[in-house]
Amino acid sequence: MRLGPIVSATVICHDLDRSLAAYAHLGLPLIERGTLPRARALAMGEAALADARYARLGATDCAWLQLIEAPDASQSTPFGRRGWLALEVGVRDVDALAARLSDKYFRVLGAPANLEVSDAIRAMQVAGPDGEVLYLTQVKRPVPPFALPQALHEVDQLFVGVLGCDDRERMLAFYEGLGLVDRWRFDTRLGALNRAHGRDCSERHPVACAQLRGQHLLEFDALPWLPAADASLRTGIRMLSIARSDARNQPLRAADDPSARVLAGPEGEWLELV
Repeated sequence: MRLGPIVSATVICHDLDRSLAAYAHLGLPLIERGTLPRARALAMGEAALADARYARLGATDCAWLQLIEAPDASQSTPFGRRGWLALEVGVRDVDALAARLSDKYFRVLGAPANLEVSDAIRAMQVAGPDGEVLYLTQVKRPVPPFALPQALHEVDQLFVGVLGCDDRERMLAFYEGLGLVDRWRFDTRLGALNRAHGRDCSERHPVACAQLRGQHLLEFDALPWLPAADASLRTGIRMLSIARSDARNQPLRAADDPSARVLAGPEGEWLELV
């Protein structure tokens, strides 16, 4: 089995209409809205989400973001706990996007800058209405050994899930069992995260990047000093849904893949195999 690509991310929000306005401003059109079936809420491990209002958004016809309204959820803060830390989204021109983004909807955590790993990648970091963090990333050209997509739209697809963990080796071992394509280990600066916690902006942290099929990645940031995730319902990034394929690169579906399910990973992060 091989893991990837990332199909979608689920974000819990306090006010669906407020979040829809924010993501429309970012450039993600509304594709679908409705109420969450009870069976789906239970599968996600949260009965309180039954009949909650939801919306699906994305670039063109690819609905990669699901917002679920939960007015009573605890408020998350950016980079506040281990687990899913950020969603990395491809953009065509990050500087142009930064110039038009309003702080009414998104708070800038890090202005556009080239990444330490390669000047072919330029990114900014923002916090959404409910504490969810987005890395808005422009990939200018191929960046071997990574396989990364170049954006076709102003705001394109989700291509990296960033996870804060106590131990990157433990995370790699778990996700290797699900079918990683490749992996790399290195230390790097995490400027926006360092600033959020009053740490030296030049501080480096152990990171692992895991290649998925479909030019997508998972990033594991070793941050043992961050509080662990807990079982409470919180706003922010709730779950990533990731596809799997067989040895012939044929997608697996729930009907023929007995491993297709929602599960919690080592840091309590919710993960759906689809």
